[in-house]
Amino acid sequence: MDAEEALALLRLRNRYVRELPSGLWARIALPQVGEVLASGEVPMPILREMTRQAAEAAPPNGDGPKVPETNVALMAEMQQYRRIIVRRTLRGLATSQAELGDEDVVYPLEVIDELDQRDYDQIFAWGDRNESIDPLPATPASPS
Repeated sequence: MDAEEALALLRLRNRYVRELPSGLWARIALPQVGEVLASGEVPMPILREMTRQAAEAAPPNGDGPKVPETNVALMAEMQQYRRIIVRRTLRGLATSQAELGDEDVVYPLEVIDELDQRDYDQIFAWGDRNESIDPLPATPASPS
């Protein structure tokens, strides 16, 4: 297998077509989180804070999750992280699976911001690996 064939195979295995909660169809590609971090799109302070809050949210004594302190600036940075993950995950959008096409699209943040909240949350859950994409129910999109 040459490099071009390997790339096509890997893209095929990382592209999924799913119906979103709103009824729209999306092509999903799971982003490499390390690549997102290395790109500099996510500031290191937000990553440190997310790690700290995740550790505090699940105390070892089993008392239940703690509610993190409200910090407006931090919340804005975390929202920016979510936008970046959603933007890198969403590779196509259409009203039907047949209309989706095979080409990856990089959407501007204005499109991401207009997504239905349920769709946005679902795409983020897949992209951030909070929810796995079962490869069996839907056929992966063709490589692009």
